[in-house]
Amino acid sequence: MASRNFVRTDHSASLMEQGESEDADRLAVLRKAAREGIADIDAGRFKTFESRQGLRDHLQGMAAKVRTVR
Repeated sequence: MASRNFVRTDHSASLMEQGESEDADRLAVLRKAAREGIADIDAGRFKTFESRQGLRDHLQGMAAKVRTVR
């Protein structure tokens, strides 16, 4: 198997570090959202739907409220 070498320039290192930082930020946001979601479920703050259409209607209603607030 052939090996490959590459030269990491300051510019490419900067881009890699920026990407890693953005990934860490995204992961932190996802972890926070998961903790909040679990806490809401544990506290009984959730809805159940009998059908996909019921969920769809609920989400469309929420989206309409957001549009009117903006």
